[in-house]
Amino acid sequence: MDPARSRNAALWLSGAAAVLPVVSIAGFETLLGAALVALLVALLTTGQNWRWPPIMLPLCVWVGLTLLSAAASGEARAAFPQVKKFYVYLMLLVVVAALRTVSEVRWVVLGWALGASLSAFWSFVQFARKYQAARAAHQDFYGSYIGARITGFMGHWMTFSGEMMMALLLIAAVVFFSHDRRWIGWLVAAGTLVAVALIAAETRSMWGGAFAGAVYLVWFWRRWLVLAIPVLIAILMLANPFEIRERIV
Repeated sequence: MDPARSRNAALWLSGAAAVLPVVSIAGFETLLGAALVALLVALLTTGQNWRWPPIMLPLCVWVGLTLLSAAASGEARAAFPQVKKFYVYLMLLVVVAALRTVSEVRWVVLGWALGASLSAFWSFVQFARKYQAARAAHQDFYGSYIGARITGFMGHWMTFSGEMMMALLLIAAVVFFSHDRRWIGWLVAAGTLVAVALIAAETRSMWGGAFAGAVYLVWFWRRWLVLAIPVLIAILMLANPFEIRERIV
C-alpha cells in the first residue's frame, strides 16, 4: 500500500473513531477496531515510530492490578463484563499515535462540536415531548422528568450529560485559545446548544465537572472572568429554567 494513502486512512479512521462516541457508541467501537488495524498498517508502511501516551505506565499498572484482582477473587467470569471494557482504552493509543498536529486535533474537536450539537438538538425535541406528556397527564413535570430525562443520541442521561460536558469544555478550549478563528462563530453557536442541553439534562455531577473545567479554562484565558461564573450561576438560579434551583437544592 502507498505510504501516504495508508497514513491518510489511519488518520481519517482514527479521527472518525474519536468523534463517533457522541453519536453512536456501537459505531465507535466498530470504527475503533478499523482505525487500529489501519494505524498498524500505516506504521509498517511508513516506518514511523509508534507514539505512546505519557500515562502508559500507570495505565498498564492499573490494568494489570485489575486483572490480578479479578483472578484472585474467585469470580473471574463475573468480572468479564468489566474487563472487556478495557477495549475502549485503545482509543487513547490510537489518538496519540495517529493525530500529530494541532490542525488534526482541531478537526476532531469540530467533529465533536457537530455531533454534540446535533445530539443536543434532538434532546430538545425529547424535552418538549416529555413536557407535553406531563401536562397531558396532569403530572408535576419535575417529578415525572427526573426519572426519565433527555438522552440525546445516547441510551441514558448520564452518558449524554457526560458527553455534553466534555464537548462543551473542548469547544470552550478552542474558542478561548485557538489561533485559527475561522470556526469561532459556529463553535459558539454549537457550544450554546450543548450548554443548554447540559442544563436541561439536570445531571448534577456533570454540572460540577463542567464548573470545574470552566474555572480552569477561564483562569488561563481571562482570569478576572472567573468572578463572573458565580454571578452566572446566581442568575440561572433566579431565572430557574428547567427547575434548576430545585435540582441544586
